[in-house]
Parts: sequence; structure tokens; C-alpha cells
Amino acid sequence: GAGPWRRAPPESRGLDSGLVRAGAAHVFGSPEVAIRDCFVVVKDGVLIHEEYSSAWVNTTAHLGNSITKTLGALLMGWAQARGMLDIDADITVSYDVPSPRPYP
Repeated sequence: GAGPWRRAPPESRGLDSGLVRAGAAHVFGSPEVAIRDCFVVVKDGVLIHEEYSSAWVNTTAHLGNSITKTLGALLMGWAQARGMLDIDADITVSYDVPSPRPYP
């Protein structure tokens, strides 16, 4: 929805704040985890924990890399399941753009 995230302590959603902090410490300090910009926990639509590495903040643009494909697929699946997207539609007709090759 519009506006800022609702926030709540981990315990209000059945989570242990010590374990949440330990998760953040693992993400930022473990050699087994690749370099990460942030650690965010959302449960039941509520922001439980938000932490950024020293060079990043919540207003900094972050590189998306491969996650952008996953998020794109998630959004397309969500829209298709709600009848908002016809995955079999010819997008050249929908968007009035020429196709570089014939559509089957």
C-alpha cells in the first residue's frame, strides 16, 4: 500500500529479536555469505527489522543483478493469477510495436 511500512518489534509477530539480530550479524559478517547491502525482515506485512551495511541506507539505489529476474517473474505470476495479464497474448499487438519476426 501507499505510505511508510508499518513497523513492529519481532516478538509482536512471534519472532525472537535475538535471532533476528543474529541473522543480520551472519549476513554482514560471515565469510559464507557474499557481500550484502541490507538485511530486511517482513512478516505479516509488517517491517520487523531493517539494517544496512556501512555504505548503504534505505534511500540508496542498490544493484539488482539476478534478483530483478526473480522479482519480474513473481510480479508476472501474480498479475496472471489475478487475470491482469494474459501470458499468451501477442505483446506486439498489445503495445503496438512491430515484431522482429513473425508471431506463431
